[in-house]
Amino acid sequence: MTSEVAIDDSTIEVSVLPAAPRSLSKKLKESHAFIGDNILFTRKGLLIQGTVTAYRVETVIVEIDIKSKAYLGIDNNMTVVSHKHYEVI
Repeated sequence: MTSEVAIDDSTIEVSVLPAAPRSLSKKLKESHAFIGDNILFTRKGLLIQGTVTAYRVETVIVEIDIKSKAYLGIDNNMTVVSHKHYEVI
């Protein structure tokens, strides 16, 4: 469905897509984390908890605490985790 919107003598074409069926939304929510969700994952043999800050097609970007950052030996407190390798808590 496409409609036009006029703003300040300009016309913008807007496309509206139908929402995903509830059954699909529920399946995604059960298997994927979204921004703001807390997740558990393992890295270097340690169980790490973090908060999702960005969602990508195959991964999420996660903010971890400073203590976990030190144990992992990484420069910052952000890391990338595949959807296959975490659990939403």
